[in-house]
Amino acid sequence: MSPMILIALILQICVTNVITGEYSEVVHNFKSIRKNVALSILVIDGDESNIDSSSLSSAEFVKVPNIEDLYIINILNSLDKNIFTSLHRLQHLKIEENELSYIGPAVWAGLDLEKLSLRNNQIEKLDNRAFDGLKASMIDLSNNKLRTLPNKCLQSLRLYKLTLANNQLEDIDLETFGPELAYADLSNNLLTSLDVEVFSGVYALLNLNLSGNKLTSIVAAPTLKKLKVLNYSHNQISVIAGNAFDSYNQLMELYLDHNQIFRLNHQSFPSIAPIKKFTIDHNYLTGLSDELLNALDNLAYLKFGGNPWSCKCLERVLEFIRSNKIGTDYCESKLIPQGHSCVNYYDKCYGNETKILSQNFEIYKNFIKHYEC
Repeated sequence: MSPMILIALILQICVTNVITGEYSEVVHNFKSIRKNVALSILVIDGDESNIDSSSLSSAEFVKVPNIEDLYIINILNSLDKNIFTSLHRLQHLKIEENELSYIGPAVWAGLDLEKLSLRNNQIEKLDNRAFDGLKASMIDLSNNKLRTLPNKCLQSLRLYKLTLANNQLEDIDLETFGPELAYADLSNNLLTSLDVEVFSGVYALLNLNLSGNKLTSIVAAPTLKKLKVLNYSHNQISVIAGNAFDSYNQLMELYLDHNQIFRLNHQSFPSIAPIKKFTIDHNYLTGLSDELLNALDNLAYLKFGGNPWSCKCLERVLEFIRSNKIGTDYCESKLIPQGHSCVNYYDKCYGNETKILSQNFEIYKNFIKHYEC
């Protein structure tokens, strides 16, 4: 028997075991959970049942002490304290698409998880002690209704990844993030500003997503020296301070698209930053200085469309792309061949959109009327 056939046979056997319930089980009622010490995956799904939303009793989980993955879908509107204490081997706990609005104290006490997911609920409030007694590497609270986070409620968790996307957060407390946090997603909230001290105790952050907020400036955080990816797209940024990126000397991807930026200062970018991907499309830029382009000598991809470029400045950008063999979007790549009018080619890409941007740009003309490429 060939190795490939043997692997296929093993996979088929494993899948059959899961389907028949030897290692996993799908139930539609808490009371229908059967005692099974061998069970490793349990799905409690209320989608296809007539069960009313109710609290979940810890007594039911004593029957399945060895489950490693627990999924509870579309059935809960509350959680009792210490309900999961008997599940010592649990690694992944997903309570998604339920009607939870409040997480009380010590619900997860005693658990040592790889991931806790509470996404797609209706959570509006977390108790100050909501995560007391929990050890977890990743927490997903996305797609809820959180407006604030209690002081220090997440700081002691030593999280590696935290997802708070698509909530209604208006502010972040100074002591929210722990020192080991590497990935933070705060996208699509209502943040208008961030205090620089928010990241004062964070030293391991690699990826920070702040897109889709109402931020008007970029935080210069001196502790984020390991940051690789920074996303400020879809905000309301118009001016970038000269020291905005001073600390980010390992930054590889920077997203500034869909803002109101009318000028980029080369002094904002540390010369040793190895930025490889840079998006500045859909702003109010008319040009980029030679100093800035020279500071981006590691660039491999540049997205620059949807700006009211002056033809003279655009030609410099295109020459920079040509000579350094930098990647860009398909439509923008049509601008690169020499011997064509940049205006005609650009209109083909963005047409009326660019004209509208140019009209909006009039509010900034006093700031840049003497600006040279």
